[in-house]
Amino acid sequence: MRWTTPFIGRPGQSPPGTILRNLPNFASHRRNSGRRNPLASIAAGLRSPSPAGQTHLDERFGIRQIEFLEHGPFQLNGKRVLLRGTHRHADHAGVAAAMSDDLVREEMRMIREMGANFIRLAHYQQDRLVLDQCDELGLMVWEEAPWCRAGVGDEALKQNAKAMLANMIDQHYNHPSVILWGLGNEDDWPDEYPTLDQRKYALS
Repeated sequence: MRWTTPFIGRPGQSPPGTILRNLPNFASHRRNSGRRNPLASIAAGLRSPSPAGQTHLDERFGIRQIEFLEHGPFQLNGKRVLLRGTHRHADHAGVAAAMSDDLVREEMRMIREMGANFIRLAHYQQDRLVLDQCDELGLMVWEEAPWCRAGVGDEALKQNAKAMLANMIDQHYNHPSVILWGLGNEDDWPDEYPTLDQRKYALS
């Protein structure tokens, strides 16, 4: 396999190579912790002599600088920001988890309009549209792997949880909205695991 020489062009209408387009002024953005992120697009094409031939990928991304200062405030793009947010399950009255794209967009807009700048997504991987909306609206995200009330489990379960987390990060690391990835939730539910010793069974 080999990459062709990079060039400028439009994704989906170009020969194999690497294409950058619509690149905003990231230096200016890092000085401004405003509501919305400037988003850029990159398109990559790969040509191979194998029977698979060519593959093409369009990906959107953005750049943010985040920092949790020791004994200090959270900083976004070098400025102190208070995290004000909520929690989201993929669930809605009348349709349960079968939410339409329009309903998801409306829900995310309402979260932003109520004054939130942070959202914790429930303990499973949610529709990519949710992250796309968070990118566009300037929401910061805690994304969580699907491990809930399962206890610490044996070595196989722990390795599976690590693999799910790694896969989620690999799929979503270009979303500038994501500032935290969580491994699980409610694994020390009171009285559910009476023998649980967090110090003994902490994940390494």
